[in-house]
Amino acid sequence: MTIHVTATTTYQTRGTNASTLADVAVGNQVLAEGTLNTDGSLDATVIHVGAAKPDGFGRPNRGPGANGPTPAAPASPAPSANAG
Repeated sequence: MTIHVTATTTYQTRGTNASTLADVAVGNQVLAEGTLNTDGSLDATVIHVGAAKPDGFGRPNRGPGANGPTPAAPASPAPSANAG
């Protein structure tokens, strides 16, 4: 996918308050937000930059490439008001 950036595109990198395009490195994972064009490219308004991780972007089991959220434990049945 082609991601177009402009002078108004903002960048967010964990641990850095003032990120720029220069903070994006080969091997980083990026999550881009913006407008999808008819040719399949994206005009980015925000780029989130993170180090590549085997389980996806950000926290474990969250975001692109992850396995999704951890399923909740099954609920315990409520006690019955009827005896017997």
